Amino acid sequence: MDILCVKNFDQIEAQLRNIHVVKGCAHMSVEQVRKMRAHLLKTGADSFKNCQLWLMIILSIKLFMRADEVVKLDLSQFRTECAEVDKESKTVNHIVVAIQGKTDKKFVSLSLWRDDEYPEFCPIRALLTYLGKANLKEGVLFPQWDELQKHLDENTGEPGTFREPASYYYLKNALKV
Repeated sequence: MDILCVKNFDQIEAQLRNIHVVKGCAHMSVEQVRKMRAHLLKTGADSFKNCQLWLMIILSIKLFMRADEVVKLDLSQFRTECAEVDKESKTVNHIVVAIQGKTDKKFVSLSLWRDDEYPEFCPIRALLTYLGKANLKEGVLFPQWDELQKHLDENTGEPGTFREPASYYYLKNALKV
């Protein structure tokens, strides 16, 4: 390689290192996430909607997913055949989720583990609570809120099937303070 080219590259790289400012997602401390959870899960008119938002957040954190990915999660991505259930205590200890990132060619299996040390951050508890209340049969995990609310209001006891996921903008706007 040309020595002049290498010198120029090194100079440009050094210059960029000095002026580069990291931007992007805001980082949150554990205490901030805890406060967000407490705020979302306090009782009130929107308690189930907030339960849904909390699940979106905790799944995003535990599965390292972007907001636009988590809202599109489908129930078929949860590999129930890989779940680990303690039959004696009747608790779910482990769930596998098949995730496909924006550049992945194939789905990758990621694990969600029961968290007894910090139960407030347990994705399995949040997921099972949400599924119990939402009464979903198949389709997207996070349907558009109006459709899910209509399904819950009808209270027919029949599990719902939803194809249209909540939008990224729904999540983004719901979390604005």
